[in-house]
Amino acid sequence: MGLYIERSPRVNVRLGVDISNKDKLIRAYTLNVSIGGFAIHCSTEERNRITPQGDFVGDGGRPVEVDVNLQLPNQHGQKESIHARCRVVYSRRIAQEKCQLGLSYIKLLGDGEDKLMMLIKSIHKEQEATVVLRQLAKNN
Repeated sequence: MGLYIERSPRVNVRLGVDISNKDKLIRAYTLNVSIGGFAIHCSTEERNRITPQGDFVGDGGRPVEVDVNLQLPNQHGQKESIHARCRVVYSRRIAQEKCQLGLSYIKLLGDGEDKLMMLIKSIHKEQEATVVLRQLAKNN
C-alpha cells in the first residue's frame, strides 16, 4: 500500500465511523482525517469497550488493533463505506466522561485509499479557498 502520509493534509471533517474490536462495537464521528489515520471523540464507556480500560496497548504489549468502517460521501451525495484495519495510537481523556482516540491505518481495503485521498484533497481545497476568501474580505 502506498500511503503518502507526509504529503497528505489532515482535514477537519465529520464522518460516521463504526469501530469494532472482537465482539465490541462503537459508533462515532471523526474529528479529522488524513491518509495516515483519524481522530474521534467518544465516551469513556465507549473507549473502554475497544481498549482495555483506555490503555491503547493491549495484551502482549502491542497496540490495540480494530476494524473500521468509515462512511464517506460519494460524488452523488450518498454514503459509501471504506473498510480498514487500524491501530489505536493514543487515548486521551478530555473530560470526566469524554475521550479522544487517535487511530492509524494499518491497511485500507479495496480502493479505500483512493477514495479517501480524493475526499481529503477535495476538502483541503475547500478549506484553502475559505481561508483565501476570509483574507480577501478582511483586507477590503
